[in-house]
Amino acid sequence: MKKYLIALPFLFCAAIAFAQEIQCPPGVYYPAAFNPVPTLEGDNLGPNSPPPTVPPPPIEGLRGIYWVHGLGGNPGSMANISTATDHGTANFPARKTVGFPMSYIQTGLETAGNTLIQNMLDKDNALINLGVTDFSQNFIIGHSQGGMASRMADMLLDGAPPTARRHYGIVTIGSPHLGARIVNSRNDGLVKEMAADACDAILQAKFAIILEEFAFLNLFVTISNQQQGIADLCDNSADLILPFALGSLFSGASNDYAVGAPVLGELQGHNNSETHKTSFYGVEYARPQDDPADNGFLSRQLIWRMLGTLPDDVSNSPAFGANADQHLVDKANGNMAKYQAKYELYKNRVEYLESWGLPCDWWEFHIPMPYCAWDIEYHRDKDVRDAYYRAWRWSQGVDSQWKIIIGAKETVVSGTLCECIDLVNGGSITIPGINSKVDCTQYGVSHPDEVKSCKWYLEYETLIKESDGVVNAETQQG
Repeated sequence: MKKYLIALPFLFCAAIAFAQEIQCPPGVYYPAAFNPVPTLEGDNLGPNSPPPTVPPPPIEGLRGIYWVHGLGGNPGSMANISTATDHGTANFPARKTVGFPMSYIQTGLETAGNTLIQNMLDKDNALINLGVTDFSQNFIIGHSQGGMASRMADMLLDGAPPTARRHYGIVTIGSPHLGARIVNSRNDGLVKEMAADACDAILQAKFAIILEEFAFLNLFVTISNQQQGIADLCDNSADLILPFALGSLFSGASNDYAVGAPVLGELQGHNNSETHKTSFYGVEYARPQDDPADNGFLSRQLIWRMLGTLPDDVSNSPAFGANADQHLVDKANGNMAKYQAKYELYKNRVEYLESWGLPCDWWEFHIPMPYCAWDIEYHRDKDVRDAYYRAWRWSQGVDSQWKIIIGAKETVVSGTLCECIDLVNGGSITIPGINSKVDCTQYGVSHPDEVKSCKWYLEYETLIKESDGVVNAETQQG
């Protein structure tokens, strides 16, 4: 099987060359058996061309690119874009480059930098065989965490001989130069709390759906007697749920990438004039054709767009084609509408039964009152109503939770308020912009002996910041 896989690139290249009458891109060569054979009259065929005994002549100006994947990725995550750069696509001409998707150990930044250096050195022979001998013209392109590993590698090479350096410049894409708030939130327990909330809300709603579909189960269980068990399960298993849902975002995310990490301060203070650096940042929001109602980065759909393009999806997408993230948004909106509709249905049923006089007090069962026959049904409907309400409210608020976790939503102090309190006659008035007790006494003074006190309050405002769904634009720009 493996030999067929190895042959596929050559078959594909030959087919393209035949159809378009072009040469195969540099780095892909015909095996000897595929070399053109001259066709003569009759059966008198010429000899086959001998296989090449030396590498093809070097391509003038060819440069190496070390592609460094981001958090949770692997070398395959950068394979498509590396190939597209070297060989071109329909709308993107080939460059004079030879790309190498890199690997590194995704733990601390220093370990990542050291392993990246070693893996770059391991590509020397491949570059030399293609005619690249001037390593000082190569580039590193790092995405997300890979950009930070690249900068660390550059810093670790300070003081090393010039021949040890394998790059002229570094390009970072979406890298958390000022730290990734998501790591701080993970350490503070906010990520686990979000996972537990999701588990609790969704499991209760799913349980309600099962009871609707299999009505006979109502004879044995109710949502109310399962609520505590579901809550305990979710609290105890949030660490298990999280890797399943968001594992690729946390694998290898050490504290070195947290906001305020000392090693990030060292990187910010490092400036090697020999290394040219460029940083690109990205912002995640809907394309107008996908969702005309989406309000840019203020959208409530950030988490679903982010989850809609996880690293595996991106690495398996065609070059420049990894922005198809509307499907999960549509599904989330559909679930939100379903939970709301179910909540409204059971809310109306509960209110209707309450209009009969339900729920019944204990003494009403002894009379007995006819409507008390519906008491069990009333409590079940009330439990189902509450379960759907939780799921609906969770689906409305989970995006806000996620924005707080990644630092895209922040509450800050915007000013102060003083409540001027009359200590003699009582009463108070809240006045903005008061700076001292002296200012407070200027309001409502009826005689000089009146004493007033100022009780201080802080004013807050909520800021929504641009992000790519995981990292703020401001830390990418840092």
